[in-house]
Amino acid sequence: MRTQDPTKSGARTHKVLIGHLLAVVAVSAGYESLFIHHGLNRFDESWPLYAAMRIHAGGVLYHDTFFLFPPGHLLSAWLAYAWDPPGFELARVFYAGFSVLLCATMYLLGRRIMSPSFALLGALILALASPRGHLFQLLFGYRYFVFSALALLAFSARLRSGDARWMFWGGLAIGVGVFFRVSPPFAVSAGVAVAVMFGDPDWRHWLRDWGLWALGAFVVLVPLAIWMQATVGLDVIWRELFVRLLALQSAQSFPIPDLALPQEWSRKGILSAFVGFQYHFYPLLFAVYILGSLALWSRARQRRQPFEHTLLLALAVTAAVFFLRAIGRSDEPHLDSAFPPTALLLAHLASLVARWIPSPAERRRAVAVAVWVAALAS
Repeated sequence: MRTQDPTKSGARTHKVLIGHLLAVVAVSAGYESLFIHHGLNRFDESWPLYAAMRIHAGGVLYHDTFFLFPPGHLLSAWLAYAWDPPGFELARVFYAGFSVLLCATMYLLGRRIMSPSFALLGALILALASPRGHLFQLLFGYRYFVFSALALLAFSARLRSGDARWMFWGGLAIGVGVFFRVSPPFAVSAGVAVAVMFGDPDWRHWLRDWGLWALGAFVVLVPLAIWMQATVGLDVIWRELFVRLLALQSAQSFPIPDLALPQEWSRKGILSAFVGFQYHFYPLLFAVYILGSLALWSRARQRRQPFEHTLLLALAVTAAVFFLRAIGRSDEPHLDSAFPPTALLLAHLASLVARWIPSPAERRRAVAVAVWVAALAS
């Protein structure tokens, strides 16, 4: 009886990992390059570039220029204006870099909850999604999710190794993420906080993991808060980043689109109907995954077995909380910005459906068809 050489198996796994990563990076970078010289958003793009111009002229952020987001959100425009003023195209190159890194990171995260082929599917769906959001540069929440995805990877490492110190590194990534955008780190922290409770029955371990996560975040956030207090004051930061932002979202809120067939069978009509479908389907998807994970947890507890879907639960809660950012102003750009964790859930759902397909070759063909359909849908 022949046994498989573990060295060859490890080498094959490594080749698959490298091959998939190269494919994700190539597809994402190629797709992003299509939008470097095309599309125009006079408000969302010019706003950071104008703020960067004022700062380079000696102004102070939040004091001499109006800005509603953390300072990291301005970093790409600030560097682009410094190196190649006015920095319009160079800033887009930086934005594209965040998107490519996000897709690669989400692939690595996807491998922790499903097979490499379906992790690749999720990363490619994410890379090819949201053409209008890419064209008009409306995906800042999407791009800056990369730091929160790294935090989820650290949480995954903590689950796999049992080493609680990974929670510190996850919190550190969350702190860096807050420097760029608040909503992605908040969503991931909520997902991890819930998952910790269901992944370990000992409440003392909950406190330890939460504490290490918070400590990692504070290592970044405390110096940031000290700097902000010294420049403009934390009261100004609170007013600009939270009070004013919430007031603007309330004033600009849109109702959730109706679930209906296209009024006209044109590209615009189909897109409008598809946006409405997503706003109704995704909450159902999140509910199924969260409730399903809790049902599996309950069964594992009754059988006195470890709960093996902690990371999936964290991802589902993250996706649900992050989706809330698309509710206040229920339009296509905000829906697209909240898509990264949802893309992995869709790929995982496809992997469950594929279990009904008996042949591995047919499964691979199904993945190829799904990627092709996702590309056409974009």
